[in-house]
Amino acid sequence: MSSSTSSSSSYSDDSDSFESYYSDMSTTSTPNKRRSAGVANQTLENVTPHMQDDVQGMLCPDAPIEAFVQHVWGVHPDEISAIFGNSWTLPPEHLDKYRATVLEKKLYEPFQLIAVDLVNQARKLLRKDASCPVKFWHKEGEYVIKSKVSTLRKPDMLSFLTLATLIKISWFFARTFFEFKDTDHKHRKRVHKPTVSSTSALPLVPEGVPSEDPGPSMTTSDSHQVVHRSSLVKSMRGKSRRGSHSTTRLRRDSTPATSAEGVFATPLPSITTPPQPITPQKRKNEGSDSSANKRIHLTPKVTKEQIQLALYALESMDASTRHYTTGFFIDRYKVSLWYFDRACIIRSEPFDFTQDPWKLVLALYALSVCDDKHAGYDPHLFPPPSGIPTEASSGDSIAEDVVGSKLIFPPMDGLSDSIEFLVRRIIFEYRGLIGRGTMVYEVLRLGRTEAEALKISWPLTIRDLEATIIRTLRERIPGWKDHLPEVSFSTTLTAEELGLPRVQLLKQVPPTDFRLEDRHMHAMAGELYKKLWEVDSVAEFEQVFLDCVECHYHAFNEGKVLHRDLSENNLMFKRKEGEVKGILNDWDMASFLDVTNKVRNTTAKHRTGTIPFMACDLLVDDPPAHLYRHDLESFFYILVWAAILYDFKNKAILRVPKPLANWDAGEMSRVRQAKGSFITYKLETDLIMNLIQPAFHGIRDKWILPLRMLFKNALRSIDDEADQNPSYDIETCGGHITFLTFMKALNREPRTLA
Repeated sequence: MSSSTSSSSSYSDDSDSFESYYSDMSTTSTPNKRRSAGVANQTLENVTPHMQDDVQGMLCPDAPIEAFVQHVWGVHPDEISAIFGNSWTLPPEHLDKYRATVLEKKLYEPFQLIAVDLVNQARKLLRKDASCPVKFWHKEGEYVIKSKVSTLRKPDMLSFLTLATLIKISWFFARTFFEFKDTDHKHRKRVHKPTVSSTSALPLVPEGVPSEDPGPSMTTSDSHQVVHRSSLVKSMRGKSRRGSHSTTRLRRDSTPATSAEGVFATPLPSITTPPQPITPQKRKNEGSDSSANKRIHLTPKVTKEQIQLALYALESMDASTRHYTTGFFIDRYKVSLWYFDRACIIRSEPFDFTQDPWKLVLALYALSVCDDKHAGYDPHLFPPPSGIPTEASSGDSIAEDVVGSKLIFPPMDGLSDSIEFLVRRIIFEYRGLIGRGTMVYEVLRLGRTEAEALKISWPLTIRDLEATIIRTLRERIPGWKDHLPEVSFSTTLTAEELGLPRVQLLKQVPPTDFRLEDRHMHAMAGELYKKLWEVDSVAEFEQVFLDCVECHYHAFNEGKVLHRDLSENNLMFKRKEGEVKGILNDWDMASFLDVTNKVRNTTAKHRTGTIPFMACDLLVDDPPAHLYRHDLESFFYILVWAAILYDFKNKAILRVPKPLANWDAGEMSRVRQAKGSFITYKLETDLIMNLIQPAFHGIRDKWILPLRMLFKNALRSIDDEADQNPSYDIETCGGHITFLTFMKALNREPRTLA
């Protein structure tokens, strides 16, 4: 299924590595920008612009706080009701320091102390162990955490189980992350620093001095929100302790506070919105339950300030087989809770913790009681005996690393026993946030002696499963099954079966134009194969290449499947009885064909491929349907790429020279121009041909040059004939590019296998 090593390449100009444009990044539009998953040098500067593209349109806003903590962190409705019904006091000393702070990084310590105090209050109320089991960790945003791919991040604050901090500060152990901002502070001048009362419902300031951030005042619409909030809590548990109209208030001092200069600090006046006159039409609309009368809001964009939170989520998801992760976004007093998984981002309704301290208490308390599953960790991952205990009183533990742990899947296909895999090493790991999230491991299955590859991904539910496609092909073209991956195990678990919080949360958010493109988890295991550059000689390379070209044709012609994502990583091999056999791998982007031998409409217009190997036709903003000849063009580019970069002696890939790096330039238009020029203009052709290594000169002369002429003539025929000839066959460029013409250019006769 996968290789024993992972492909990597570096450019002389530090440009991004090649990447795939996955058709299931979106079902409503064709991606035409790079994704964060394909950025090789994942510095903050390189990843941030791609992350901004990744997350736009994926945010579902304003989930109720109660629903968020219940479905994400597993807080019981009775506990939610108890916290809602209690009167809470923010610790005065720490709140005063928080309010007086000017620098953002100086907010971390007072907030940390506020958090611990509130968690202890809540645990005492709910008769939990008094000591807070969660550590709110920070180093004023100056501590660098290095990820597995050497990405450097300096998070504002992380929460850990206290025991985990004794072992290692890492993204793997971080339960959640915090991003602090002070956006209002950036747009005003601070006159002086008043000392304020910490028990007022709003921040207090000297008269005439602009406020820090008083937050929204109670308006007529806000009062309806209070009633709704109480009703929601009651619907989760029953009648609230304080009744349906209770609101949580801070205790107030009886004496006014004074500033450092001795000036009395008075509360800001409440700004209310006068009630609007109710017209008969308005009353009619408000009384209607018709969905047509519900206001549909536009899905909000993730702001540049919030992108940092998504970058933390990227590190958290990449550090393990995590199903989801969470974060806090704190803009001085305004707090929102964030949920990230492979399909979407869900944000809670924002709140001002000085006005609604119970919401902050609820969120922080949730962190202190959530178990591993509700922290987003994969429930199928089981650590070795040396794992880190999650609670002093329990036998549960989390793995310090995926490697050395076990992945255990429930019984399936009539089997009575679970399927267990010991993870020996990571072969490939996805470096994006939203999307397939593919992870490939070398594993050893319990009861077997041969290592296998285990691939876990999150494909769109509307797509055919990779395991299904492979099994279908092995049945339809049995003579070529030696050149197809062998699947020994596969399973699929839906979001409902996994208990992902998004299932319930999305039912309780206000209506917006957000549309979920649902994903499920697909796990598949099979034989472990080697990469194309790990063959021993050019002769073996030729054999593997031919095997894959012919297998690809028969999969298309008789198997009725088009691969659509050919790259150097998908042409693999195994050794059988002393001979190499090419394996055409990674069918997760493949599509079944309809009765007319065309890709089904659901995926026909969704661009797929890996940039250096994608056909020129597809490198446009509005690409045509993916055709068989586009895959043949990909084979051609793989051949050129290999002749320049493969070092069979050392089983390695050489550094990409700058002319070839243009095949993976930042803009698709540049890539299209570079490849088109290579095919059509002799000067550009010679520039690339001169890079080919001496060991590949034979392949250059007998394969690459004839194929280049084949594609040049095909492109010329489009210009010369397509517009004038109504019967011109665009699918084959007028008959120029077919399996037979491709094999003729290679000077090889197609094999006929029984």
